[in-house]
Amino acid sequence: AENREKLLSYASAMWGYFDELCNKENNFLPPDNIQLAPVRAHAHRTSPTDIGMMLVSFLAARDLGFITSQELYIRLSMSMKSIDKLEKYKGNLLNWYNTKDLTPLNPVFVSTVDSGNFLCCLTVLKEGLKEYVSECPSLAEIIAWSLKTVRETDLNALYNKKRGLFYTGISPENEEKSTSYYDLYISEARLTSYFAVAHRIVPKN
Repeated sequence: AENREKLLSYASAMWGYFDELCNKENNFLPPDNIQLAPVRAHAHRTSPTDIGMMLVSFLAARDLGFITSQELYIRLSMSMKSIDKLEKYKGNLLNWYNTKDLTPLNPVFVSTVDSGNFLCCLTVLKEGLKEYVSECPSLAEIIAWSLKTVRETDLNALYNKKRGLFYTGISPENEEKSTSYYDLYISEARLTSYFAVAHRIVPKN
């Protein structure tokens, strides 16, 4: 019981980051980081991985009883509206955005790892929300949105069929693909590979 309370206190402190900073000033999106010293400040930039982790953190907050199902819907719907406004490349979120005005940050780039992380987080979100639909039918809207977002994100644009590998990314402005690839199974792109294989976007071998 003592360890459980300690872990819950840690989780509550972590939740405080998203609870406080995913606000109107940041268009209900998560700042990439916070600085506590010498002065307290946070970065007004966010990435697809940051956004995906925020969505999953909202779900975890409900699982742990920090928020209600109705509060979960409100938070998700506000963030969802901002995500829909973000500039994309073939459905893929760009690498960095300004949280204040939602504009892309230079250099504009689509990261394979970030796209995969975001899609995996959406998958976790839609499955987890099913548990709470009976408490708040509006959550069905978020599930439908998650499915639509996944469906409209084209990972094929980041895949080299000839080499059977994912590029590390692509520059949308000129569609110039990176010269480097993810050629190791044990890499930061592992989630992307799992997702792509599971959705039959790429062959498993």
